[in-house]
Amino acid sequence: MEAEEAPLSANARTTRRSSRAASGAAEWLDLHNLLGIVTGAWVLTVGVTGFVNSLHDPIAAQVRVGFMALTASYRDAPPPERLGSIDAAIARVRQAAPDMALVSVWFPGTRFSTPHHYAVFTRGNTPITSRMLSAALIDAETGRMIPVPDNPWYIDALFVSQPLHFGDYGGLPMKILWAVLDVIAIIVLGSGLYLWLGRSRGAGAPRSERRQAGAGALQDLDLSTNLGRVQTGESQSSWKIFRIPAWLAVASAVGLASALLGDGGWDALSWGMLGIPLAVIAWAVGRRRG
Repeated sequence: MEAEEAPLSANARTTRRSSRAASGAAEWLDLHNLLGIVTGAWVLTVGVTGFVNSLHDPIAAQVRVGFMALTASYRDAPPPERLGSIDAAIARVRQAAPDMALVSVWFPGTRFSTPHHYAVFTRGNTPITSRMLSAALIDAETGRMIPVPDNPWYIDALFVSQPLHFGDYGGLPMKILWAVLDVIAIIVLGSGLYLWLGRSRGAGAPRSERRQAGAGALQDLDLSTNLGRVQTGESQSSWKIFRIPAWLAVASAVGLASALLGDGGWDALSWGMLGIPLAVIAWAVGRRRG
């Protein structure tokens, strides 16, 4: 009799351990889904703008090709024997664009100039135009200014993608929000890896518990889910299921864009909108533990 009870006791302990492991995996899956849903728009923006920023070098090369095309008449001319005044070149650009701020000057023969011209780069004075560079080419000998067309759309897209990827705009509160969102993104990635490794070892939650945990992230936001439909037999529209994630995505988009449109109130609007997803996470986690 005692010999029979020992295996039963061992089986019971194994079952309890497996149950605790599955329950822990389900909780991590629930948290993983919740954080991913709430911060999805921000993560998507950072990912897309990161891809755009990776195109910096080929776009910069295209800019130089454009400069060479604009100065094709100088192609067979010898290099300038004497460079003119750089102050005069800057003054010429400021006269043509008095509202622009000087960023940099490239000497003839360097990366972003031509063999015969100074390349003078300026930027605007608003939050968004301050991110966009404009160029002027000044003949290094005569001081004549070569008209440069407005930036094509892909260059402006590159300039706008930089603050949206790095979060270096909107003041200190924006940088703090960005840091918190970065930490949340790391948690999403780490928990996803943990869940994948646990599943590959067979320690993950059963399919039914994974489905329930995935639904729990939406239930924390008071949304109807597939699980809820199974339990109640009610048919729910896609809008009812995803309306809160959609509104959170809109809030994130407004928060990301508004600080680029102006200062003061625009910055405050940006902080408030990006703070909404973080407040929802805090509320949902507190609700589950309460």
